[in-house]
Amino acid sequence: MVYVLNYGCRVNYYESEQIAAKFNGVVIVEKDIKKIKDAEPVFFVNSCAITSKAEKGSRYAVSIIKKYHPNAEINFVGCASKHQNKLNNAIIAKREKAFIKIQDGCADFCSYCIIPYIRSKICCRNVADVLAEIKAQPPVVKTIILSGINLTYYKHLNELSQNINKPFYFGSLEPNCITKDFLEVLHANSNFIPNFHVCLQSGCDETLSNMNRHYTTAEYLAKINLIRKYFPTARISTDIIVGFPTETDINFDRTLHFIKIINFDKVHIFPFSPRPKTAAFLMKPITNRIIKNRVDKLKSLLYNDNEKKK
Repeated sequence: MVYVLNYGCRVNYYESEQIAAKFNGVVIVEKDIKKIKDAEPVFFVNSCAITSKAEKGSRYAVSIIKKYHPNAEINFVGCASKHQNKLNNAIIAKREKAFIKIQDGCADFCSYCIIPYIRSKICCRNVADVLAEIKAQPPVVKTIILSGINLTYYKHLNELSQNINKPFYFGSLEPNCITKDFLEVLHANSNFIPNFHVCLQSGCDETLSNMNRHYTTAEYLAKINLIRKYFPTARISTDIIVGFPTETDINFDRTLHFIKIINFDKVHIFPFSPRPKTAAFLMKPITNRIIKNRVDKLKSLLYNDNEKKK
């Protein structure tokens, strides 16, 4: 189980929620640490360095985790990690996977997403810097996971992918990242692990349009088919938002049908949550009861599909 401790501003808390959601984990507070019963839990400490007190609090959380969970994996992330290289390196050395951020920011303004309002500035690291960080990883790190807020904005995916000499894959890709040239580069690098998390959000064109997503289900299917052409055994996962305000029963049924067509290896389900400032925040919401029923229906579909694969 993954547990995330958050320190600092609202942006940090949002990132903590994203970390928890990505790994099906939970955001906790310090007093919860000693209550956890997992034999080998995984912790993310999302730290803050705006004041010395905040930085000290982040370090203290690490010491508490070590006290109560000596076998835990601890990932020290956030602002304070940049000011505590000694501590950070000691913790990174326990991981077999290293998450390396290559891009930040998004200006797509999907109608449900708050990120463009708090992190609209697009920042992309140059290839040399990323490769240097990969090279600097300790020997215990066996796999590199390249991440970003929206990798569509990273224009050097091909160049970067050509030059990585350690097993790697991308944490999440938008459908527009998937091109013939990109897949050919990945296929030519024997270090690439064919894990593809390709964001979908809905399997209904009408809902995708209302979400301000920039593709259709037909275009998405073509991208997945292209992946499987180059990587027949690729592991493909995605995210689905259930209960978007305009989503009707028919729209949702189309999503279920499309998910069956794609035959994902993993689907991360996110019940719709209204975010202030976003366009969807002003839309008439669907009742929690309907959302829960749809989530349950999707979970049942995924469970039955997984049983058939066994």
